[in-house]
Amino acid sequence: MFAEVVGIAGVSRGTSLGGNPMRCFYTVDSNQSRTVLLRFRLAFAWSTAATFLFVTPVAAQARKPCSVQATIDLHAGTFAGVPLDSSVAYLRQHPGPIVITRVERKLGGERWMQYVYAVCGHRLDRLDHGVRWTDPAIRTTECLGVGSLVTAFDSVYGIGVITREEGTAVHYTRKGVGFWVDLPDRCFTYFDNGVRVEVDRRCKAVAIYAVL
Repeated sequence: MFAEVVGIAGVSRGTSLGGNPMRCFYTVDSNQSRTVLLRFRLAFAWSTAATFLFVTPVAAQARKPCSVQATIDLHAGTFAGVPLDSSVAYLRQHPGPIVITRVERKLGGERWMQYVYAVCGHRLDRLDHGVRWTDPAIRTTECLGVGSLVTAFDSVYGIGVITREEGTAVHYTRKGVGFWVDLPDRCFTYFDNGVRVEVDRRCKAVAIYAVL
């Protein structure tokens, strides 16, 4: 696979994301979290003072490189505050948190170039008419994303409808926002020779595709 970094774009560090004051706290690196937890337990066994001295620098160091949150605002069409409909040329001229990579994709003998946007290593694919991501660190302004339950999406966007256009998924539309939530195949049950489909709403999203 060919990949070329074509620029870094977006808003300056510290800028609020999409004007939304809410921050989503999500632990992505399980190894890192286990390390911090282990150190916390060891420090706690020594003393409360040792806990403060030992754990605080580790947590601070883990947060420091990624002070910009990988938030996608489906209403505003932004990722980390950067408009997703901006041209690559425009994004190159405005330094910020997003790293833009041009990647070669292959499918069925066909090849094409696609742009990937990343914030602190958390990537989403920029498609012709929208974006798709599988990284659980990328959250909407409502703190939803990969790993969220279908019931959580239902509570924010209304009851999703099962669609079978390009694979079976749960479709949501509300106030001009439209997106699809992909789930594992085991979450769908087919009846009447596949005519009727039901979904287990306790399942977790594995990918999200949004039209922008």
